[in-house]
Amino acid sequence: MRRVLRCGVGLLAVMTAACGSDSLTKRIATPERDARAQRAIRQLVAGERDSFLAQARFDGDSATTARALFQIDSVLRGRRVDSLTLIGANQFTSGNTDRITLSYEFRTEKGWLAASVATLDSASTWALVGFHVEPLVGELRAANAFRLAGRSAAQYLGLLAMVACALFSLGTAIFLATRRQFPKRWRWVLASLVGVGMVSVNWTTGAVASRLFSVQLLGASAVQPSEFAPWILSFSFPIGAIVALGRYRSFLQSLKTPPTPEPLEPSASQPTVT
Repeated sequence: MRRVLRCGVGLLAVMTAACGSDSLTKRIATPERDARAQRAIRQLVAGERDSFLAQARFDGDSATTARALFQIDSVLRGRRVDSLTLIGANQFTSGNTDRITLSYEFRTEKGWLAASVATLDSASTWALVGFHVEPLVGELRAANAFRLAGRSAAQYLGLLAMVACALFSLGTAIFLATRRQFPKRWRWVLASLVGVGMVSVNWTTGAVASRLFSVQLLGASAVQPSEFAPWILSFSFPIGAIVALGRYRSFLQSLKTPPTPEPLEPSASQPTVT
């Protein structure tokens, strides 16, 4: 029960629900699903517990449910909510059942809040199976905007590494593309664009993650999954460019080294001195 009805403080938990593209979010959040999720949030804001629980199917006993709802009430109840903004949608399908999680951002007189509503949808019925609410430090668009001021050393280092890897890979590809005498140059041009492994930096929180087994073109990327999500900067080890340059240096060395003359064999017409 505590896993599906919970109240916390922070930003990271909300961002997992805002990772889909805008088109995917709209496809999951149909008008019917959007309406019932907003209705559940407004019922808790208005203190209408019975109406909220009428569609609920939570795990756990009534005492656990009551404690969880009390925590949620301490954040939501009595606040004035003008409008809810959909910030993300997730869908997990198993057989004929869909678990739908819709996340919203809204402003109250006491600050910004984010809420997620999880429902279990079958062919003709649905049930509320999860609810999450947490305060935000501010509007997500503004909090996750890309700005250089006020970042940590790890974030600046990640940005520099991303730019350096991208320039090195792209510069190597352009350089090799102009070497017309280089054998199979286009194969090496493509190889120089490949980066291996990945280190990612969350530009909002500064969290760093890494993946050893990963391949990335240009050896770098900067992605914002949605306007409400943080920018994720990543860079990869430019092993393709390094190997391609090494192959080009070997080619130049082969041009400078004179070919070794083959030893002359005695002709059959020439006398052999014994």
